[in-house]
Amino acid sequence: MPHSRIILDKLFKRIQSRSLTHMNFCNCQHIRKLPDLLSATPNVKKLDLHDCRKLVKIHDSIGYLDKLES
Repeated sequence: MPHSRIILDKLFKRIQSRSLTHMNFCNCQHIRKLPDLLSATPNVKKLDLHDCRKLVKIHDSIGYLDKLES
């Protein structure tokens, strides 16, 4: 999803993807906040937020994604 204009809150309210393991939001200049990922995508291993310059808030659920690799 690099360079995407998707509204994440709306997207994650619609999807429930237990098989999703990688999320690439690299260079998404329109992301301001990252919503709850735990309920929609609990098996995420890799989350790339590199160069998301407008990102100012990340939901607390990120800390509970036990499969997330550093």
